[in-house]
Amino acid sequence: MPARPSITLAPALAGVVALTAALAAAPAAVAAPPTATFAIGVAATATATEGDRIDVVLTATDVVDLYAYDLDVSVPGALLDYVDDSATGPDGGFTAARETASGTITVTHSRLGTSPGLASDPGAPLTLATLSFTAEGAGAAEIALPSVRLVGGTGETATATDAATTDITIAALPVAEPEPEPEPEPEPSASAPVVGTPAAGSGSSASGGGAASGSLSATGGDATPIVLSAALGAALLAAGTVIVLRRRAVNA
Repeated sequence: MPARPSITLAPALAGVVALTAALAAAPAAVAAPPTATFAIGVAATATATEGDRIDVVLTATDVVDLYAYDLDVSVPGALLDYVDDSATGPDGGFTAARETASGTITVTHSRLGTSPGLASDPGAPLTLATLSFTAEGAGAAEIALPSVRLVGGTGETATATDAATTDITIAALPVAEPEPEPEPEPEPSASAPVVGTPAAGSGSSASGGGAASGSLSATGGDATPIVLSAALGAALLAAGTVIVLRRRAVNA
C-alpha cells in the first residue's frame, strides 16, 4: 500500500496548504476516492432572534479514512455574520476557517503527523466542523455547502457540489411599546364670590339690632301706665296733704 502523506507544517500554515500538500504528495490513484454524505445542523433550535449567537454544525456519514478536507459554507451575509476564530474540528488535526470576499467561509481540516484518518460511526454522524454566527437581521437564512473537497488517507481525492443545505428562521426583536404619558393635572380655578349672601355676623347684628329696638319699643309702651300711676299717686298725695292741713286749721 502506498505510504500515507505526512504533514508536519506549523499550524499557522497547515490550515492554508494542508490540502494542497496532501494532493501533491499523493501517488497515482490506486484506491477508491473517499465518499461521504453531508448534513448541516443548527445547534439547539431552528429558530433564533436578532442578536443571538447561532452554532452551525457540519456533519458527515459513511466516512472512511478521511485525511483532509475543504468545506465551503455559504450564508446570507445580511442575516448571519461569521464570528472570527470560532471554527472547531475533530481532535488530532488542525482546523482553520477563512472568509472570502463573496461571503463564503472555507473550512480546512488536516490530520497532523501520524494521526489516523477520520471515520464515522455507523450509529452517529461525524462532526467535521462547528462554526458560530451572529444573527444580524430578520428573515429566512439558507446555509449551504456548495462545494466540498476530500482527501483520503492514501492520497485519493473527491469533490462534491451542492452537498447539503438547511434553513434557519431569524425573528425580529420585539418592539417595546412606549409607556403612556401621565395626564396633566387640571389647574385650580378661582372661585366666584357669592352675591347676596350676608357676611358672617352681619345677620346676627341686624337681628340683634332689631331685637334691641323692638325691646326698647316694648319697654317704652309698658312704662306709660307706670308714669300715669306715679302722677296719679302724687296728685292723691298732694290732695291728702291739703285735707290734713285744713283739718288742723279747723281744730286749732
